[in-house]
Amino acid sequence: MEKLASTASPRRRLLYLYGFTDKLISPRFEELCESYLTEQIENYITALNQFDPAGIHPDITNKILKQVDQLLKQSCIEPFHTELFAAKEKLLFKYNKILNALNGNNNEPHKNDSLCFPVLEENGTPGSNSLGFPETLTVQIKDAKNETKFLITPGGREIEKAISEQIETSWQLAVSYIKKYVRKINKAHKVFIQFDHRYGEYVGNSLGTALTLTFIRELLQLYNSPVLLNYRGNVAVTGGLDKNGKILRVTENIVKQKTEVVFFSDADTFVVNEEEKHAAAEKLSELKKEYPKRELKIVGVEDFEDLLNRRNVIRLKRQKLIVRGAKFAKKNRAAVLLFIFVTGLIYFGKFYDFDTNPAILENNGYWVVVKNKNGKALWKRKVRYNPNKLEIYPLLKKATNKIVDINNDGTNEVILVKEDDSYYKNINPQQISCYNADGSLIWQYIFRDTVETNEMVNPPDFGALIVDTLTISNRKALMLYARNIFYSCAIYFLELETGKRIGPTMWHPGHLNAGLIGDFDGNG
Repeated sequence: MEKLASTASPRRRLLYLYGFTDKLISPRFEELCESYLTEQIENYITALNQFDPAGIHPDITNKILKQVDQLLKQSCIEPFHTELFAAKEKLLFKYNKILNALNGNNNEPHKNDSLCFPVLEENGTPGSNSLGFPETLTVQIKDAKNETKFLITPGGREIEKAISEQIETSWQLAVSYIKKYVRKINKAHKVFIQFDHRYGEYVGNSLGTALTLTFIRELLQLYNSPVLLNYRGNVAVTGGLDKNGKILRVTENIVKQKTEVVFFSDADTFVVNEEEKHAAAEKLSELKKEYPKRELKIVGVEDFEDLLNRRNVIRLKRQKLIVRGAKFAKKNRAAVLLFIFVTGLIYFGKFYDFDTNPAILENNGYWVVVKNKNGKALWKRKVRYNPNKLEIYPLLKKATNKIVDINNDGTNEVILVKEDDSYYKNINPQQISCYNADGSLIWQYIFRDTVETNEMVNPPDFGALIVDTLTISNRKALMLYARNIFYSCAIYFLELETGKRIGPTMWHPGHLNAGLIGDFDGNG
C-alpha cells in the first residue's frame, strides 16, 4: 500500500490556513482580521500555489475558491491582490481539468499521455481519502561505470525498506523485459527517481507497477530501441510487484479509497489486481451516483505481462528507421560539435569575455541574474518574489541572495533562498542553496528543527532568509533566520563551505524580518 508519511503537506497546510482565515474574516473577529491576515497572506498564497485539487472531492476546492474571492475584497491585503488572483487562476486551470473529467468532457485529444499512481496520506481522516492524490514519477537514466545506483527525491532521512526492495525488483523486471528489443545493455546505470509532488516520505510498495512501466519507457528511450512504450490517455495504476511480475494485492478498503482518488482526477483508466477489480468497480458505481457522466474504466490484470499486453492501456510503437538514425547521429555528433565549439572559442578568444567569476547579482522581475564584473550574464535563477518590490526594505532585499567566496579560492559562489519550486521540480521552497560559479549546486539545507508550547508542537515548516556572513571558530559561516507560519523564528548558522550546521541556535517567539551583524558597542 502506498502512503505518504507527512505532518505538513502543502495540501494540509492550505486546509489549516483555510480554517484559520475563515475565522478571521468573519464579522466576529473583524478587529483582529487586519493584523493577523497581513501576517499570514504570503503563507496562504504560497500554499494556494502548491495546492492540487486532484484526488479530493470538488467541495473542498470550491470552498477554497470561495474564500479567495472573499479575501480579494479585503482592503488590508490589497498589495497582495495581484499575486492572490494569479494563484486563484492557477488553481482554476488545474481544477477545470478535474471538472471536465467529472462531467464527461475529457474526450479532447491528449497532448501528453500520462501515468500516475494513487497515494493516501498516513495521517488522513480514518475511513476517508480526503487527502489522497495521484502522484507522478519523473525518471532519468544515465550510463554509469561501476554499479547501478538509485537516487530518490524526496528521500527523507531513510528510505523505507519496502520501497528500496520494490525499486530493485522493478528495475530487474524492466531490464529483463527490454532485452527482447535491445541487444547490448550496460551493466551499470545511474537512475534518478523523483516523486513530482514532493509532499513527504513515501512508504509501501504499491508504486511498483508504475515504477516498472516508467523504467521500461526510459530504458527503451536511452538505448534508442526500435520499439518505444507509451500510454493510452491518462492511466492510473496501483499494486506492488514481486520478482515473478505478479501484482500484489492490498485490502478491499484501500482499493476503494484509491478508486476515489483516481475518480476525482483526470485519469481515463485505473489498473488494479484482477482479484480487486470487483471492489474498485463497486466503489466506482457508488461515486457515479453523484457524477453519472464520469468516464473511468477499471481494468483488472493478473500480472505485469498481462498489463503489457493490454493495448487499451499500453502502446508499443515502432520508431521509424530515419528517426532512429537521426537520434544515433545526434548522440555521436556531440563530440564533434564540442570540438568545433572549443575551437571557435579559442579562435575568437580575444573578442570573448572569459571571466566566469560571479561578481554582481541583478534583479530582473522574478529572476536573479548572476553577472561577472564586466556585467556579462553568466546564469540566472527564478525566484518566488520580485526583488524590485523590496527596494523599500533594503535589509529584506539583502536577505534573499548573496555572493561570497566560501573557501577562499578566489572564485565566488552564490547563495540563494526562496527559489521558485513551481518552475524547478527539484527545489523545495524552504531551502537555502549554494551554487558554484557555473550555476551547479554545491549544497542545500532545509531548517527542520521544531519548537513546542504547552498547547502544540510547531511543524518543521520554515522559510529561510540571510542575515550576513561571519567567522565562527576560524570557519567562514552564514547567519540565517528561519520563519515559521506559527510565528516562531530561529537564528542559526551554517558553515559556508559545506552547508552544515555550526554554532548555537537561538529561538524568538515572534516574526523576524531582517538582521544586521556589527560592532554596535564599539568594543572591537
